[in-house]
Amino acid sequence: MARRVKKKPAKKKTAKKKAVKRAAGKKPVRKKTTRKMPKKPVKKKTRPTARKKPSKRVTRQSKSSRKTAKKAPSLTPEQLTAKVQNRVESFIKKLYKNNYERNEDGRFLIFEGSTVVQTVVRPWHAGDVVVETFAYVVQDARLDENLMKFLLRENALLHFGAFGITFDGTIIYSNSLAGANLDENEFKASLKSVARIADHYDNQIVKDYGGMTAREAMRMGLF
Repeated sequence: MARRVKKKPAKKKTAKKKAVKRAAGKKPVRKKTTRKMPKKPVKKKTRPTARKKPSKRVTRQSKSSRKTAKKAPSLTPEQLTAKVQNRVESFIKKLYKNNYERNEDGRFLIFEGSTVVQTVVRPWHAGDVVVETFAYVVQDARLDENLMKFLLRENALLHFGAFGITFDGTIIYSNSLAGANLDENEFKASLKSVARIADHYDNQIVKDYGGMTAREAMRMGLF
């Protein structure tokens, strides 16, 4: 008799294998990756360094040096006037050599064309003097309204100085500068401007309004 072969029972699939098969059928899921931004370097706060206070020895020395430092002696008004007069004369010598006069009162006379220019150093205040340069333009002119308007209009156009009238009716042209720190260039510009402007206008004023020039009045001994 043939033996009956017993069929072996099929092995049950484990849950693990089933899970693997399921996973194989599905598409792989990509994991989201987040980029990490580099951290900014944090600056360390530094405390401000305190300044060192000067030692007591230094302060004592500075105080002692202040005491020993002497101020330059200030000049009296007379000394300052004499000093500025000598400086003015040195400037005039460079311009006119010996073609000028110096009076005993410190007044300087310069002759240019038909006019006479004078420079006087006058007191101002304790620390300074005024260097005034002026010229007698016309004497005994007819001082009417037209002449006054003409002089005022010219004053508005000219750069240095201005026309004026003295107490006796003489027309002058003048310009003033501070004298304690008088500069050679500014004095030269002032002197030359007064001389040339006075020499330019005197004949024109005499022609239109009468009178005489400074040279003519000087010859007659009027001043």
